[in-house]
Amino acid sequence: MSIDDTIELGYSLAFGNTRATPSAWRRIASEIDGSFDALWLGEHIIVPEAGFDRDDYNPTWAEITTELYEVFQTLSYLAGQTTDIHLGTNICIAPARHPVHLTKQVLTLEAISDGRMEFGVAPGGMKSELEVLDIPFEERGPRTDEFLELFHEVMEQGELSFDGQYHQFNTSGFYPIPDRNDGPRVWIGGNSGATFRRIAEYGDGWISSPFTNPEALRDGRDRLQQAWTDYNRTASLQIAATQEIFIGSPNEIDRPTPGVIVGSPNEIIEAIESYIDSGATFFTIKSPVSTSEQEITQIRRFCDDVLPAFR
Repeated sequence: MSIDDTIELGYSLAFGNTRATPSAWRRIASEIDGSFDALWLGEHIIVPEAGFDRDDYNPTWAEITTELYEVFQTLSYLAGQTTDIHLGTNICIAPARHPVHLTKQVLTLEAISDGRMEFGVAPGGMKSELEVLDIPFEERGPRTDEFLELFHEVMEQGELSFDGQYHQFNTSGFYPIPDRNDGPRVWIGGNSGATFRRIAEYGDGWISSPFTNPEALRDGRDRLQQAWTDYNRTASLQIAATQEIFIGSPNEIDRPTPGVIVGSPNEIIEAIESYIDSGATFFTIKSPVSTSEQEITQIRRFCDDVLPAFR
């Protein structure tokens, strides 16, 4: 008997490391198509020499020499390699693109994937990257709001004029419009009060930050519930948690990562259940290994010994 047949399960592709290659992504997509519900890929467009330049967050991958692939082109390619799995951005940096261009990219991926797009979006947190793109860092929040307003109207109307703070244009058509009435699900990332207001106003669900523990996820759920009430939203809350998972013992991991969940299949199942109890409706796993072969081994262990508990 399934523990919970409503939880959706996603897999997050490696980003900014030696496993982040087209051949590795292609192999993983083929391996999990038909088993996982979604395949997610993050994005940064460029890494300037300054990197994140923050005291609270400076990941090891953020080097000027890091190989980064454009997220929509990559997911479009993987759409042609798969048939069932949904393909999502976790997350797309909304202010990094002109909102019309970004809308076109989302609509195109939605169309060529036959309605398998999941759209995760956030304002972004690398000041030096946005400066290269001529976006003032302090404007990233309002520009994200303006994009979400435009995207929401496009999904409803197809043709519109727009008069925003940063962008204005006369009546234009946005096609192809999705067959789904409301288009791809819009997932919004972040942890600020503006994040939860943004989700309630424009989104379908919340993508919590990686390594958010069940207690913090429950707190976020309560904040989102209040925003949901403030905006008179009636749809069910959708909350996505992301964690690194390793099936095995800690001494088998050659790349220890703080916050990684390590254990037997039953221990992994119990850990995922704790996120479900805290409000998660979508659980995305990442792999804390060093090689593509190790990653495939972990995926197969998960599919054989963990995934059936949730199906």
